[in-house]
Amino acid sequence: MKMGIKLASVLLFSVVGLSIAAPYGCVFEQSGFHYDLTGLSNSTSDYRISGPLEDFYLNMCIDVVQQCPLSDGCGACQVWDPNSSFGHACIGKSNTAQFELPDRANSVFRLTFMNGDIPPGQADPRTFEIDFFCDYSAGQGAPTFIEESPHLNYQFNWTTAFACPDASSFVGANISLVYATAGQEGLVGGRSGDVLAFTVQLVDLDGRNLTYNDTIASKVPVMAVVDNDLPTEQQFLGDAVYAGAGVFNVSYRYSGPHGAHTLTVRVNGVEVVGDSYPITITPGPISESSVVTFAAPSAVVGSVQAFNISLRDYSGAEVRDPCAETAFSLQLVGPNFVNPTIACTAVASDPSGWSGVYTAYTPAIYEVNFTVNGAAAASNPPTIRVNATTVNGSYATLFDVNGYLYNLTGLRNTVQDYYMEDETQWATYKYYINFGGPTIRTDCGDGCAVCQNAAPLWFCLGRTNTLTVSPAVVPGADGKGLSAFFGEGDRFKDGLRSVRLDFLCDWNATAGGPFNVSEGDIGSYSVQWRSAYACPVVQAYILPNASWSFEAPGQTGLTGGRSGDILSLSVQLVDKFGQNVTNDGIASRASVSIMLDAGLDTEQGFVGTYSGNGVFVVTYQYVGPVGPHNLVVYVLGEQAYGSPHVVEFATGRALASESFAVFPETTVPTAGAVHEFYVKLEDFSGNPVSNLTENTVTVTLKGPVTVVADLLPFNDSHIVGRYTTDVAGAYVVDVLVNGEAAQSLPPVVSVTSTGVPVVSGTTAVGNGLTPSPGAASIVILQLRDQYGNNITQNITALWKSGVYGTTVNATLNTPPVYIGDGLWRISYNLTVVGRYLLFIAWDQTPIPGSPFALVLYPGPADPAMCSASGSGLTDAEAHKAAKFTITSKDHWGNLRFDDNFTVYVVDGGDRMQNTPILRNNHDGTYTGSYQVFVEGAYWLYIQIGGANIAGSPFEIRCDSDANDIPPNFIDKLSTGAIIGIAAGALVFTSLLTVAGFALIYRFCFSKKKDYDRIIMS
Repeated sequence: MKMGIKLASVLLFSVVGLSIAAPYGCVFEQSGFHYDLTGLSNSTSDYRISGPLEDFYLNMCIDVVQQCPLSDGCGACQVWDPNSSFGHACIGKSNTAQFELPDRANSVFRLTFMNGDIPPGQADPRTFEIDFFCDYSAGQGAPTFIEESPHLNYQFNWTTAFACPDASSFVGANISLVYATAGQEGLVGGRSGDVLAFTVQLVDLDGRNLTYNDTIASKVPVMAVVDNDLPTEQQFLGDAVYAGAGVFNVSYRYSGPHGAHTLTVRVNGVEVVGDSYPITITPGPISESSVVTFAAPSAVVGSVQAFNISLRDYSGAEVRDPCAETAFSLQLVGPNFVNPTIACTAVASDPSGWSGVYTAYTPAIYEVNFTVNGAAAASNPPTIRVNATTVNGSYATLFDVNGYLYNLTGLRNTVQDYYMEDETQWATYKYYINFGGPTIRTDCGDGCAVCQNAAPLWFCLGRTNTLTVSPAVVPGADGKGLSAFFGEGDRFKDGLRSVRLDFLCDWNATAGGPFNVSEGDIGSYSVQWRSAYACPVVQAYILPNASWSFEAPGQTGLTGGRSGDILSLSVQLVDKFGQNVTNDGIASRASVSIMLDAGLDTEQGFVGTYSGNGVFVVTYQYVGPVGPHNLVVYVLGEQAYGSPHVVEFATGRALASESFAVFPETTVPTAGAVHEFYVKLEDFSGNPVSNLTENTVTVTLKGPVTVVADLLPFNDSHIVGRYTTDVAGAYVVDVLVNGEAAQSLPPVVSVTSTGVPVVSGTTAVGNGLTPSPGAASIVILQLRDQYGNNITQNITALWKSGVYGTTVNATLNTPPVYIGDGLWRISYNLTVVGRYLLFIAWDQTPIPGSPFALVLYPGPADPAMCSASGSGLTDAEAHKAAKFTITSKDHWGNLRFDDNFTVYVVDGGDRMQNTPILRNNHDGTYTGSYQVFVEGAYWLYIQIGGANIAGSPFEIRCDSDANDIPPNFIDKLSTGAIIGIAAGALVFTSLLTVAGFALIYRFCFSKKKDYDRIIMS
C-alpha cells in the first residue's frame, strides 16, 4: 500500500508522521526522523543520467537549469535529440513532489513527480519517481536510471548521505550524559600539556541511551571547549573519537595558564545542559616551549662557551623541579657534531635549572638542535658561528696552524717559571720561561716571555705582545708541532734580542719543559720544548662524520649475526683534510665506540681498541631480540659516516642456562599413555630457539626404567616432547642442551598406574589367609593395572568378598576397606575350628587364588576352659586306682587333641605321693589314674602351661581298715618285726631289698596315729 500527498509550494503538510516543507519538498520529517535534501540542489548544472536511448537531466529542490526550455518548472527532463527544439520532454514538475513509502526493500523513502509533458496521442502526462537510499559515506551521490514503465513512468535510484536522517532527528544534545571513567581526569583537570579525557553518552529524544544506531551516532559532532567565554583564539578544543554504542571518548590537551578554568561540552553544536565543569590546570612536564640560551652567538675554536636551558611546560611556565626532567637533548650540528656537557644547577635565584658548556674545534656555522620529548624546542640564537683562533696576540694559547689546532693553555704556570741552564765557555746562562703570559720573575721587566740571567746581568729575550706562530721549524717525531716567536727583547749590539720556542709534539710528555737552547746571530735564540700540548688537538684533527666503518676479512659486525655471537667491525679515522689518519700518535688518542639500539631501553654500548694505522676495532656481543637493529658508530662522541647501520641478528644457539623443560602439572601422567611436555630453548639473549638442526637436545626420564623422550619442533617459541612408559614411579628429569644441563620444571615427574584394575594382577597377602581363632585376621589387597603397576589411586570399589564355612555353619560379609596408597583391607574373626572358604572378587571376577581355603585350628589351651571329671577327683581307696578324666579346650571352647598336662598328688604336708598316669584319648579328653596307701587328705593338681585348670587342685579323702591288708602280706616279708600293736591295728615294717633298692611299704590302717608310729629304716 502506498501513501502519498501532493506538496503545495508554500504550505506544510503532515500525514502519518510526515511533514514536507515547500517549495519542492527539500526538508521533511518521517516518524520523527528529520531529512534535508537541500544539499542535493545544484544551481549551476543538472545531474545527467544516461538511459538506454536518451539522457535525463534532473535537479532537486529547484527546476532543471538548462534543459526543457519549453516546459516551465520542470524537475526532470528527457532528452533524445539535444539539437532539436522538440527533442526533449519534461517528465515531471518540480512542485508536484509526493512522498511515498516504497515497495522496494532498503530504500528510505520515494519522491514522485507528476504533471510532465503529455505525449502526442496519449491522455496521461509523464511522471518520474526517485527511490532514495541512505549511505552516510556516499556524499551527494548521483541518481541512476532504472526503468521506464509502459505508462511513461520513469524510475530512478539515488544513494546519498542526504537520504539519511540527520542527528537532530535522534540526539537530545542538551540531555546527553557526560562522565568520567576510571583513569579519566578530563572533568577535574590535570597538568598543563597532559592529555585529559572524559566520556560522552549520546541520549535520544526519548531519553534513552543512543546505543542502537552506530551509523547515526558516529556522525554526531561532539567537542570539548575550555574557556569558551574567552576569545576564540584563546580557547582550547578537544577531539572526540566514537567508541560505539553511542559513546564518544573526548580528549583535550590544555596548554594555557595554570589555575582555574571552565570546560564546556557540545553535542551537535548544542551545549549540554548543566555540563559546565570547573577544572584546575597545574604545572606540567617539560615541553617544546623550553628554550636554550647561549651566552654568545659566536665562539672561537677550542674555546669553552656557556649556555643555560629554561625548561618550561606547555603553558610556557618554568617547571617546578627541573632537575627531575631529563627528556631533552642538545647538539650542535655542523661539519661535525658537538655534544655539550650539561648539568642541573637549579637554585632559588635560577629556577631554570640546567646549564652547560660546549667546545667546537672546526670553524663553521652550527645549527642548534634542541629537542624536548622528541619535539623541536627553541634556541636563542638558533645558530652559532665558530671562528678560527687568533694566531697573534700577547697571551694567546690556541692556534690554528696549517689546519691543525694546537692548545697550549696547559703550559701556563702561574706559580713558577720553567727553568733551564746552559753551560758555555764564557758563563753559565740561566733561563726562566713561561707561556700564555709573562714570566713570574720580574727581573727582566714587564711582559717578558723568556728571561736570561748571566750573573749579574738579566736580559729579556722576547716580549709576550710580539708573539707570532708558524709551523714547526723543528718538528717532533711525528712531524707535528709549531714554533712561537717573541721579539723586541733587550738590545743586543745594534739590534734587539729575540727568541723562538720550538714546540715538539710528544704525546707522553704532558707539559714537558724546555731542554735545549742555542744562540744564533744578532741576539737571536732558539729553545726546544717537548710537550704533549705541542701535539694537535685530536678533536680538531679527526673528522668524525668522515671517518668510516668497514668489515675486515672475517668481520660481520656491520652485517649482524646470531644473538650471543662475538662480532667485530673496523673504523678508519679520517682527518679534516679527508685523508685517512696514519699518525698513530694522534689516532690512538681518539675515542671510538658503537651503540646498538641507541636511545632505546635495549641500548648497548661497546668501546673500540686501536689497532694501528688509524684503524680501531670494535668487538661486541649482542644481547637482545632478533631482527634488524640500528648500530651507530661514534668517533670522538659524534656519529661517524654512514651511521646508523642496520644490522640483522638471528637466533643464536640454545644456551642451557637459559633453557628449560616444562612438564604440565595439571594432568597426572599415567603408565602406557603418551604424555607431552615442552622444552623452552633460549639463546644468549633469551630469544626463543626451535631449531633442532643446530642444537642438540635430549630429555631423559630416569626412574624404575630409563625413558628417552621424543622431541620435535612445534613453533618458533618452543619444542614439544613426548614420552611414554609402562612402569609407574618417580622419574628424575635430565635435560641436556648442547651437552650442558638445563632445568626441568618440575625436576621429578611421577607416573601413576592407569587406575584401571586388571583382576589377574591383583594380589592378596596377610595373616587372614592362615587365620587363628579369635585373632584379627587381615588380608591386604593390592590392585594392579595391565602393566603390573600397583594402582595407588582411590578408585570406585567394585569388591565382593566373604568367608563361608564348609565344615562349620558360618557366613561372614567382609567388605574391603580402602586404607590408602592403593591398598584395601579385609578384616574378619573366626572362633569355631573348622574349614572355611574366603571368596574375593573384583567386578564379579575372582582374584587369583580365590576362593582361598582356610583351616582354623584350635588355639592354645586355656586353663580356665579346661575341665576334669570323675570320682578320683574327690575320693580314693588305698591301694586302688582312682580315676579321672580331663577335657582340653582353647579359649573359645574348641577341643584340643595334643596337650601336655602336668598332674601330681600331694599330701597335707605338701609331700609328693606319686605321679598319676595320663592317657590321650585323641578326642579332646585325657584319662588319668593314681593310687594312695595311707588314709588321709590329699590334693590332686592338674595344670596346663603352669596354670591350674578349672577346680584344680582337687581335695581327695583316703579311708581304709585292716581287712584291706593283703593276706599274703606277712608271708612276703623276708625279714620283719612287729613294732607294736595298738588299737587292734598292727604296723609292720619290713626291709626288702629288691634290685639294690630299699623299698618301704606302707600300709593304710584305720587309725592315723598308728601310721604316724611307723618307723622308717
